[in-house]
Amino acid sequence: MKKTQKKGRKKTKMVSIIAITSKKRALVTGASGRVGGLLVEKLLQKGYVVRALVRDSAGAEKLPSGVEVAFGNITDPDSLKGCCEKVDVVFHLAASINYKAGRDVLQAVNGRGTANMVTEAAHANVKRFVYASSIAVYGKVERGRPLKESDELAPTDDYGASKRAGENAVRHGAVPFVILRLGMVYGPGFDEAYLPLLKMLEKRRLSYVGSADNNIPFVYVGDVVNAFLLAGEKYVAMGETYNIVGERITQRQALDLACDYLGVPQPKLHASPRFLTLSLNMLNAIEKMAGKKSKLIPEYIEVLYVDRSFDTDKARMELGWEPRKPIDRGIREMVEYYKEKKKR
Repeated sequence: MKKTQKKGRKKTKMVSIIAITSKKRALVTGASGRVGGLLVEKLLQKGYVVRALVRDSAGAEKLPSGVEVAFGNITDPDSLKGCCEKVDVVFHLAASINYKAGRDVLQAVNGRGTANMVTEAAHANVKRFVYASSIAVYGKVERGRPLKESDELAPTDDYGASKRAGENAVRHGAVPFVILRLGMVYGPGFDEAYLPLLKMLEKRRLSYVGSADNNIPFVYVGDVVNAFLLAGEKYVAMGETYNIVGERITQRQALDLACDYLGVPQPKLHASPRFLTLSLNMLNAIEKMAGKKSKLIPEYIEVLYVDRSFDTDKARMELGWEPRKPIDRGIREMVEYYKEKKKR
């Protein structure tokens, strides 16, 4: 009996050691960003050893305690050396979303920068590379049906073209990969695209754009993070691409909900997309001459009126992913966040 008990204790101790030494190690690029920061927190909660790639000490200061720090810039291959050592999975979120940056900058960061990360991950024998792509790779052309992952990629702007270049780098690299094509991510912290729109609605300066019956491909930030967690762990995801987009909502429904939560009347007029874009360009030109930074760019208005919907069946069936945040609650959360920001 004593021998049996002793064997049992030894067995338990061995399992404990294995549990301690088998923690997964993850590297997150773009860890000081809005999605990346939340992903880092969730990975820590799940027991991962997390390393963050940041460009400078300012980015490092945004990280929670317990995170390893690697300094580097994805556009500089030499600065990346060693950042992926002893890492199981890389979550590559670092990117430029600045539409004004121009083609060369966007390609340098989103295209060649991604290629640099894939190369470094290959040198370190990383087991999985999860890439944050975008529905922008499909372009903003209306196709009359929900788009699937197998549909043609036809980006219509420099940003979409740069994300397609990133996808190509991932596919042709030497690391097992998963690609997530993210919809229009929203939630607290996404100030640039949404707070100016909410302000315009509150001041009753924003009309419906076009018919307002078009679908807008929103996805809540928490749902995006859940997709990354699943993509980093599901074996079936290896070598696959997934659309990550929330429940369908039309422009009219989204603006009406926002107005309800703002406590203002819903828009009554419909502006033509062309007129609104020209007006915005003129306003931005005036602000530029006055030395002010434009807060709303034409691309942010464009996404309001283009009719785009996406098929997410593949992500639901293979990853077990689905949007958890109801769109009405998400929009209410954004309005509450906007109101809090105004008080500061």
